[in-house]
Amino acid sequence: MLKLENQQLTGSFKVRGAFNKLLQLSDEERLNGIVAASSGNHAQGLGYAGNHLGVEATVVVPSHTPRVKVEAIRRYGVDLIVHKGEYMDAERLARRMEREQEKPFVSGYNDIQIIEGQGTIGLEMLGSDPELEVILVPAGGGGLISGVGSAMKGVDKHIE
Repeated sequence: MLKLENQQLTGSFKVRGAFNKLLQLSDEERLNGIVAASSGNHAQGLGYAGNHLGVEATVVVPSHTPRVKVEAIRRYGVDLIVHKGEYMDAERLARRMEREQEKPFVSGYNDIQIIEGQGTIGLEMLGSDPELEVILVPAGGGGLISGVGSAMKGVDKHIE
């Protein structure tokens, strides 16, 4: 079985975690908006979810982010800041903005609510095939594999 997350409206699984996180913000946090760093897909997920939930998102991306991703992020109405340097430079700026603007920082890979949202992929797979024994999950920052692994092990500890 394949789970084609590239068929999501934003082109990736990141929208799952974005919705889960934004839905769990307090009313005050939603009103104030959020800040994040991304190299593309996380920003699109936050933009899409933010549009539907009325949460403004400010996202810092590194200057080497592909133009096609920058254009896609802008289509979702994200307050986009293209920052000189690599991803970690963008994250450091976003973290500084978090403190200065008193807005929640939403990590694309290191946030339990983001990870829980990504885990819904595993639950959907088990819903389609309860006999699954092994699952292969790509690992980048770790949010996807952590969420899917936790959700699946929570249902059946014998799944590999």
